[in-house]
Amino acid sequence: MGPNRRSAAALGALAGMVCACRDPDVGPPPRRLDVDQAQRVAGHLLKERPRPGVPADSTLGGGRLRFLGSDVRPDPAVRGKSVRVSHYFECVVPLDKSWKLFVHVQGAVSPGVLVNADHVPVEGLLPTDRWKKGQVIEDSYSFEVPAQAPAELIGFIGFYRFDDRLPVDDRALHDGANRIPAFRLKVAGEVN
Repeated sequence: MGPNRRSAAALGALAGMVCACRDPDVGPPPRRLDVDQAQRVAGHLLKERPRPGVPADSTLGGGRLRFLGSDVRPDPAVRGKSVRVSHYFECVVPLDKSWKLFVHVQGAVSPGVLVNADHVPVEGLLPTDRWKKGQVIEDSYSFEVPAQAPAELIGFIGFYRFDDRLPVDDRALHDGANRIPAFRLKVAGEVN
């Protein structure tokens, strides 16, 4: 086999391996939800606007989505223990593409992401392109507070799709990188 044929064969084998390496959790969830999944989604569609412990009023994507605020439990958090966070959104105008929610938790006075909790909203079951006008959505998740966490954490949120971020409409309500400061959290316990 000549050098060009070997190169072509190697390239073909590499392409086959790359195509075979698939993350089953990447991509949209199944279009049909089973009964349990549909009930879980229904539990995250609120009948009225919530009164979050950390209220907000930020719009994204030219007024298409409204961020209403967050709840964080427990507060203060304990190093090495789990924290439950809920964010609330209102769909003002439906999105035509699915955007993932990014969550960056970092020290309040030090840069650098300590926890990255990016995900498709509502346990991966309700991508943003399925949100309907007027719906109020509660998206909840948990993360473990790092053992080396500083005394105060700040959580930034926003939406992304590949390398694009959904713009936050009011420049004063984000950090310059379309990240909304969604919550602050005191941290207790011994630093390990």
